[in-house]
Amino acid sequence: MKHKLIPFLFILGILIPTSINREMTNVFVFGGCTLLLLSLVYMLDKQKNIPIKSFYILLFINCLLFIFTFTSHLTEYRFGNSLYFLILSLIFLFDFNGLDTNIEKYRKSLQIVNLILITFSISIIYNFTPIVNFLHNWFSAFYIELLPNMFAQKKPVSTFGTHSIAGFYYFILFILNFVTYYFLKKKLHLFISLLYMLFLYNIQSSTSLVYFLVCIFAIAFLLFKKSKRIFFMSAIVISIIIAIKFNDITIFQKVNDKLFSTNNGLLVRYSATGTLKENIKYITRHPFNGIGFGYSNTYQYVDSGIVEYSLRGSVFTLLAILLGFYHFLRRNLTKSISIFIFILFLSFETGFSNLIYFRSLFILPFLVAYLNKLTNENTSKI
Repeated sequence: MKHKLIPFLFILGILIPTSINREMTNVFVFGGCTLLLLSLVYMLDKQKNIPIKSFYILLFINCLLFIFTFTSHLTEYRFGNSLYFLILSLIFLFDFNGLDTNIEKYRKSLQIVNLILITFSISIIYNFTPIVNFLHNWFSAFYIELLPNMFAQKKPVSTFGTHSIAGFYYFILFILNFVTYYFLKKKLHLFISLLYMLFLYNIQSSTSLVYFLVCIFAIAFLLFKKSKRIFFMSAIVISIIIAIKFNDITIFQKVNDKLFSTNNGLLVRYSATGTLKENIKYITRHPFNGIGFGYSNTYQYVDSGIVEYSLRGSVFTLLAILLGFYHFLRRNLTKSISIFIFILFLSFETGFSNLIYFRSLFILPFLVAYLNKLTNENTSKI
């Protein structure tokens, strides 16, 4: 039974509703996270060997957050957030080496998620009303105008609500399918990778366009390894298409414009008048003293994971989370893959509190377990 729940939790995490008839609710999220918490505890009990360093990190993170909660100047609290930090720190304890589940069971769950998200994405792009209405009714998130705005622009955000999160996880799914093709030679997964690549372009967020470029480099690397002649012919064709399609505006310029837009992107968060100015002011004045699960309208809580972790638990909690996350990756993956995944998640933390986002908590164990199983069974190809 060791770790056999992870594929099921992966599918569940993609499909947990966030609204009922377009009215946003946390009922399904907290119910799902409670189930996730119980499942993690059950699997860790079966795992037996608990990494002691990661266990100390778990205690440090959660104890420090509660200490700061009751010693901060705030008198209003949001204790529901403690569930996300607890689940994240429990995930840090997992050891997927010697995983006793066949890779095909994990691959089938990946295929189920592929089918669901591809169906949703194509339905959004081509405005297939039954699916669009279904998503609108059950997956409205963050604020009421967000999903209608995404759908009006035909951005295939599926169950993720916003284009930045959808961009990040479509790239994760591109990686999972791409490495599946690379190691197992399943051509269907290469085709699915290309679909996710197209969805990334359609999303048109700064995040998705950056990852779209990375996808191009990944495909180019694969072509180069397969056949240098095909690689150079493809490069010429793609260059001509880009030149015709984008005229004098290159995709690199589009990425730059979106990243440093005054309406969105990093400047909106980190400039002197940005949304995070009060958070940053508090952190610079009180770097070793957080607010825990205290709440105030003065602060923003999801616009940056790096800032939120520092605000809630001081720089000590930020460092503990990063250390726990890296130890978790390094324990389960090769050095190069663990560094890549660490940098990938850390880069997205600059614009969103992703590690404690509820869907991330369901997806992260599957991502690492799948890559662990895939690479361990194909070490000669790494």
